[in-house]
Order: sequence, then C-alpha cells, then structure tokens
Amino acid sequence: MKLMSKTKYRSLPHRYGCDLSEMDFPDDVERGLKKLGLGTRFLSVPKRKRGLTSSGIKSECHRNVALLTKTFGGKHVKGFSCSWKTGSGPTIVYKFIFHSVWVTPEGKAVCPTWMPERDVLPFIPVLEVSTRKDMHGEDFLLTSSTRSMGMCLTVGWGDVTRTTDEFVPFSRMKPSTIMEGYVFDPKLDASILIEGSKDYASAGGFTKPSMGTGRFLTNMKEAA
Repeated sequence: MKLMSKTKYRSLPHRYGCDLSEMDFPDDVERGLKKLGLGTRFLSVPKRKRGLTSSGIKSECHRNVALLTKTFGGKHVKGFSCSWKTGSGPTIVYKFIFHSVWVTPEGKAVCPTWMPERDVLPFIPVLEVSTRKDMHGEDFLLTSSTRSMGMCLTVGWGDVTRTTDEFVPFSRMKPSTIMEGYVFDPKLDASILIEGSKDYASAGGFTKPSMGTGRFLTNMKEAA
C-alpha cells in the first residue's frame, strides 16, 4: 500500500481577507510565474506584529503554522512568497520562497513567522493542507531575462549564489519543477501523516507569550 500519490497543484483563487499585492514584475518574470502554474496574483498577507502569533521561530514557517492550526484551529495554507529582489537595469533577480501562512479561525490570512523588516508578505496560495493532502515546494530565482535564460532552484535564504546544480531553461519550466502535491491513502492512520504527526507540529515554536493570558504556547499545550 502506498503512503501517497503525487498530484499537481496551481494557485488558489481565494483571498483569505487580504488585499491584492501591488507588486509589478517585468514581462519575462510574469511569463515565468505563469509557466510554473502560479500566475501573478499575489496576496498582501500581513505580518503579525505583537503577541504569541507574531513570534514564530525563523525558518520554521510550515511547522509554526501547523502548530497554530493544531492548537487554535483555522487553516494551514502553503504557497510561494516573493521574498526580495536585487539588481538594477536589465538584470533584476527575484527570489520566491516556498512558505506557509496561517488563516485564522476568523478567515484572515496572516504570517506568524519571524521575518526582518517586513510588514506585509506578497504570497500566492496554492494548497490548504489537511491530514489527507500536503505538498512540497522548492525555492527558486527568476530574473528579468527569464524567458531567454530560465530559472535556478535555490537552497537556503539570502545568497543568490547558493543554487543547486540544476539550472532549468525556460522551455523545461513547468509546475512540477517547483511543487509536488501528495494525496494520502485514506485507509492509513492519520497519525503517521505529515500534518497529523505530533512531531511535525511540535518542531514549530513561538518565543512570545499570549497577550491575553500571558502564557506561552508550551504552557497551553500542557494545560490542554
């Protein structure tokens, strides 16, 4: 019996209570995003600024959101954010990060994970995670000359030069280049699945206490 089967995903139409981002991309970057199945409709997701849900630990966005969803409810949405751009003139590099945001029980998408100097996050939603569906994505770079060059898959944050060995020309770019979805066998015990795993959610964490109760999330879990 297979644990999962692969499926393809593309961007979701939902806005989750957010405004649309006003980011403007060069024509070749727009073509690249559309070829990858994402399109150019980014949401402007606010970064939480105060309290427990503003203090998710760095680089653990997927687990942070899994922990919030497990504790407080709401939805875990995975997709891609535009983290930064650099360069000028004919060559501008854009980095896109595989990212998770939390949709609160009230239906509002927010980013609970620590990020430097960001009030809002341009984000394309792709999948509402459940115990039966999940996805894996790759960070990637596009440039203002994407159509003639292609894209690079990247590792880690910040350093444009830290790319994988694989360069993907424009002609080979497709949704499966950056994302794979998984549909889990419903006959399996949900406890072994990614979002159903206690270890998966517990790997996330928050450094500030609740503004309402003064308690940290670990205390809340112990009292539950």
